[in-house]
Amino acid sequence: MPGPKDAILIPRKFTAHYLRRFSFKAETLFDVGVGTGTPELYRLFQGRKLVLIDPLADTPERIRKRWPALAFDFIAAALGGREGSAFLNITRTLSKTGLAERTALTAEEIVERRRVRLTTLDQILAQSSYPAPFGLKLDAEGFELEILRGGTKALEQTEFVIAEVSIKKRFVGGYRFSDIVGFLGERGFELIDILNFGPATQRFYDCLFLGRDHPLFAERAGASRG
Repeated sequence: MPGPKDAILIPRKFTAHYLRRFSFKAETLFDVGVGTGTPELYRLFQGRKLVLIDPLADTPERIRKRWPALAFDFIAAALGGREGSAFLNITRTLSKTGLAERTALTAEEIVERRRVRLTTLDQILAQSSYPAPFGLKLDAEGFELEILRGGTKALEQTEFVIAEVSIKKRFVGGYRFSDIVGFLGERGFELIDILNFGPATQRFYDCLFLGRDHPLFAERAGASRG
């Protein structure tokens, strides 16, 4: 049987320290699907514009309890590919609350179905003056592709996308991993890193996409930026 010497050491990548090597220039960070917050990115983008987008109205209260000094704008809405409304499936586990219907693989008890405002990232930008370039973090429990479809203009001014992308069939009628990669590829982005890579096949990967012309795609293997 494998012993301690056979253990696979996986570096923890979803940290501010690791992400600094990418030298992000984004002036505005959109945190879409806030949940309990993304402190790694809040530390990295300290002093720049932070916009939290989440359908749960009590999100600001939760975030301020954890980080009282954090400055942010909050937009109470779910993002998708159209304007209107949708039903949010609120589960006992906050991290599994979302619009998409879950398969048996990740089924969770729904304690409430609440109608929420549905809008698009492009619509938000049309009504605001947030400075570009943008950074985009998506954790929308199976709705990531719809959000990207509603943000095609925003992507033209986006430096990077960090998205939780499903690998296994977590949602009814959900996208495939290749759908996200293909959609972003058609808009000039390529996958450069997986931030939660592990020794076993996972249900999702936290994927980092950069513009295909980013200097890192021409960097020699083993080179370091920090």
